[in-house]
Order: sequence, then C-alpha cells, then structure tokens
Amino acid sequence: MSATILDLLARHVGADKIIRVGGKDGGLYHSPCPACGGTDRFMTFPGQPGGDMAQQHGVNGTWSCPRHCQKGGDVISFLQEFDGMSFTEACAELDITVAKAPRTYRPLRRPQAATATFEPDAYQAPSAVWREHAAKLATEAHAALLREPSALRWLADRGLPLEAVTAYRLGWLAGEDRDGTKIFRQRAAFGLPPKTKDGREVRSMCIPRGITIPAWSRDGQCLRLRIRRPNRDLDASNPHDPKYMLVTQPDPKWSAPLVLPPVGVLPELATWVIVEAELDAMTLHHACGGRVGVVAVLSVAMRPDAVAHAALSVATRILVALDFDKPAEDGRPTPTAKAWPWWEAAYPHARLWPVPQGKDPGEAFAAGVALRDWVRAGMPLACAVPPAVRQDSGTSGPSPLVDPNGGRGEKALPAAVKPVRPWPEYFGDWMPPAAVVELAEFWPGKPLEFRKEGDGGGWRYDPDWAASYPQSLHDFLTMAEASDVWRWLDEHAADVVTSRNFLFIWG
Repeated sequence: MSATILDLLARHVGADKIIRVGGKDGGLYHSPCPACGGTDRFMTFPGQPGGDMAQQHGVNGTWSCPRHCQKGGDVISFLQEFDGMSFTEACAELDITVAKAPRTYRPLRRPQAATATFEPDAYQAPSAVWREHAAKLATEAHAALLREPSALRWLADRGLPLEAVTAYRLGWLAGEDRDGTKIFRQRAAFGLPPKTKDGREVRSMCIPRGITIPAWSRDGQCLRLRIRRPNRDLDASNPHDPKYMLVTQPDPKWSAPLVLPPVGVLPELATWVIVEAELDAMTLHHACGGRVGVVAVLSVAMRPDAVAHAALSVATRILVALDFDKPAEDGRPTPTAKAWPWWEAAYPHARLWPVPQGKDPGEAFAAGVALRDWVRAGMPLACAVPPAVRQDSGTSGPSPLVDPNGGRGEKALPAAVKPVRPWPEYFGDWMPPAAVVELAEFWPGKPLEFRKEGDGGGWRYDPDWAASYPQSLHDFLTMAEASDVWRWLDEHAADVVTSRNFLFIWG
C-alpha cells in the first residue's frame, strides 16, 4: 500500500484540516483528532520510524493525541485505533506480511552488552571545603531566583517552569560590582590557593552573574556549579565569548556528565536520552515526568563516565539527541555527524534521534515541539510507558508518565514498591526482552491465552471480560504485538500459553 499516515488521517478529518507546523525529515502536522475532535490537538510525524514491525518493513509515521486521548503510536496502531482493524488486518492493509518462523526450541541467548572498548572515567568529588561553599552559593542563588521574575520567565520559555526550577534547584546570581555583572569571592574560602597574574598574587575569584546550574550528588553535595550568562552580557563582536562559565574548582576538576536517572523504572526497561547541555537535560527530564533518564555530556566530544556507562549499558534504548548543527559551508561533517558512529558502535541499542525542529531540546520546546511525544516516539513500543501498580484485572494498561512535579496529578510509585522478577531459575542473571517483561507484568488476572493452531496462532479471551474492560484488552494486545513477544511465543514449548506459563518457555 502506498498510502502514508497523512493519507489515512485525511480519510477521517479531511486533508484541508491537516496543517504542517514545521519540522524536518517529514515534518510535524497538527489536525483534529479522529476520535475526540478538536482543531489542532492531534500531532502527526510522517517521517518518524514506528514500532518494530513497522520499522522492519520501512513503514514510517507516528501519531499522538497527548492532551485528550493521551494515546499515540505508529501507522499500524493508527489503523487499529481509528479504523477498527485487528493487528493482522492493519498489517495486510499496509502490505506487511506477519511471517512466523518455524517453531524451534533453541537455547536462549544472552543479550549482547555494550561493545564500547573505552574505559570510562571515574571522577572524584571536589574537596569538602569547596562542596560546602558551592552548596551555600547555590542555595542562596536558588532563593534569589524565586524573587527574580525575568529569570523565571526565561527558564519557563525553555521548558523549565517553577516546578522544575525547584526540583533541580536552579538559581540566579545578581551582580554585586559597580556595573552589576559579576561577584567576587575569596579563593581561600573555597579551598583554592592564590594564583598569580601579571606578577601579582590574586586572592579572589570572579564569578559572572546569571542562572546557576548545580550538579548534585545523591546525598545533596554540590559537585559542580555552572553559570549561564545573560545574553546581554555577551560580547556580540566575539563569537567565542562563552555563554557558560564554571565556578572555579580545585584540580582535578569534576567534569563528569550530568546524569538524571529515571524514577520508578527497572534499569533493564529504561530509555535514556543523550544531550549536550545541562539545561536541555533538565527540560527533557521534566517533560517526561522523570520516567526517562537523561545524560548531558556537556560537549559533543565527551564520553559517558563510569556512572553513566553502567546505566546506559543495560538500558533498553538510548536516543542520541546531541545538538544538531547545520552542515559547515566547507562541506565538513557536523560535530554530531562525527560523534554518532562512536555511540552507534559503543551501544548497539542506541538510535540517532535529533530534535524535529531547532538544534537542541530547548530550541525545539520554544518552537512548540511536544518533547514528551518526540521522546515517546523513539522508545520501544512495549516500553513507551513503564508499567505501574494495578489494583484489579480490569485496570487499564500502561499508565501515563508520572510527573513528580505536578502535571496531571498522578501519584508516583511509593519508594517501598520494588519491581519483582518472576523469572524461572534457569534464566540465572539474564532477563527476557523488555517487551516480554512488560507483558508478563501486565497479564496476571486477565482471562487471555495464546493458542498455537495450524501454521500460526492467535489470542483467545473471555468476551464478557473484554466487554467490561475494553481498554485493558486494547492495551494488552498492543503490548503483545511486539516482535520480541511473537518470537517468544514461537519458541514456547506449550501449545496453550497463559499468564502462568508464559515465562516458562521450556515448559
């Protein structure tokens, strides 16, 4: 079939109501939602890759209705959601053959770990004296920021509202000198020795005014303090005048990437996004409600440190969203283009995922891009939203991303709730694919079973239960579409697979 996702959408809402609002590589389109109406609440990305099955057959296109239906997916799920097709019918409509390999029972293979040959750096925290005074300065700056409306507006315009400012403890330093552009502090107070300049001993250090961006340890220690200078303080005649400056640290400096881990997600099911700037990392982390991990590597040439590498190596997906600069006029590749081959080789589960508009997440947010949907489109279908604690067999499937700072008001999982691994003992320290994990956690208590019949198989379920809990059925079958789940069922020893024997692939 040659029809695109825009063609399919036009059948429901009319081509004249589909408006391109920007973007590259297929663009971003707004339109009414085929289900809930509206005028521009439905978003379509024709050029973005979809789920595993769609990607295998080169069928691009994703969609989302984030403000009302709170759903999204690829072209296959579009036909299921809005045309009432089954998964098999949707694939047939798109000329996708759902081929099932002959059933074999080969031993399970362990997933390949990251193949990076580099030795990640392990950074030592600055001295206790420096950390104490940096934390004091950062805390004072945070209190000052809450009284500085112009700085709060600047941060909100780049996706960091008051809730995020509070969560990441951003701050504002006002100048204390005559022209109000800098402050001075004694080097000795921060544990720094005097330095010599032009033959004279300098005992103070100069810190520019601006937004303070602290990097905190898990126990609340300030490990780094970076200042984002106001644009009006930059030298317009000097393109190399730095926007960001560090509060001086003793050697060796703490130059580790900023790591913002996902909250309430198993490490093996986590998706991580790689960006350059710390503010971009915070913007993305906040936009995704803390359920996606973000690493700010600070420079396109920098690599993950030991902490980041440990998390990235076991993740289910890494989205590399380094600043996407325009190609150089002399034809040389951009820094991002030169950096991507390293990430691709080091982490086989990484995907190049530039923002759909602008060069970084901050510019994309300012241009109106829904960052949460952009990240979601790059996640594996079965892991797009981590499973939550469910109260009964009819509870709907994947819960919305939890926003610890407010949002729609969902409650985060209690700290005492720990994910359980119900794997058979023969798995050892290995675990099934992420799609299988999610289905295994969602399935218990639901009257569905998979029966192998003839040269294929299919799902059977209690019609009364399905009528009572249609959303649960929809979410279950959506998770079950993942190619890893089909391969798992193919290799299962039983001809009838239920929630009780699903994980016991060898019977």
